[in-house]
Amino acid sequence: MGFMSPAVHGILLLVFLSSRVFASSFVGSPREYALGIGALGTAAILEQWPPNRSHPLLGGEQKAYIDRERVPDWALAGAHLVTVAAIRFSDRPDRVRYAHGYGMAVALTQCATSLTKGVVGRKRPNEDAAALLGKSTKSRSFFSGHVSNSFCLATYSTLFTWHATSRPLLRGGVPLVTYTAATYTAWSRVAEHRHYPSDVVAAAAAGTVISAAVFRWYHGMQPSEGSQTARIFPVPRGAGVAVAF
Repeated sequence: MGFMSPAVHGILLLVFLSSRVFASSFVGSPREYALGIGALGTAAILEQWPPNRSHPLLGGEQKAYIDRERVPDWALAGAHLVTVAAIRFSDRPDRVRYAHGYGMAVALTQCATSLTKGVVGRKRPNEDAAALLGKSTKSRSFFSGHVSNSFCLATYSTLFTWHATSRPLLRGGVPLVTYTAATYTAWSRVAEHRHYPSDVVAAAAAGTVISAAVFRWYHGMQPSEGSQTARIFPVPRGAGVAVAF
């Protein structure tokens, strides 16, 4: 996501920790939290200290600095929180597992983005102009974190909606809104001279692929792995209720 402040990384961490599971084999386990928190921590470090600043693997024409940012970091972080809340508080019995999956998709997308930025080391198209104005940034250009996160959100929310409901309005409306917003974000990053077209194309592909893979991963887990279920079973003198987490 460009230069991300500690506050924004904190919000992304809250996205991952937003759902609580009492007992499971992977969802809510120390292994899951270690993977998600480790991914976000790695992303935060790489955003501050990208390993390859001196010899970028990709170049590009430098452009003027534009101060306006149509999709700021806080707006994207807020969108993540709204999305994970919508999943977590839906009426699906397996909603906890899918909320955890969304947090994992965000964490891995951000880690992949920051790692690629650091390794490729491409300068932003407005970096030289920004430096003259005293607005230089440590973040690199390839590929866009705003766009990878936007397409991560759009892909996961679309797949969850298609899994969770058969209502045509939701099945059509969610992808229309989220992919339109993601496409607008991609356009704005190029229009504001913060990224090259190749940056946003690669970011859209990365966010889509990672999110789809994580959704498939969590979708393939057994219901007992992070889902809360209630079953009524017969006993000699009445009925009993068993709750599994």
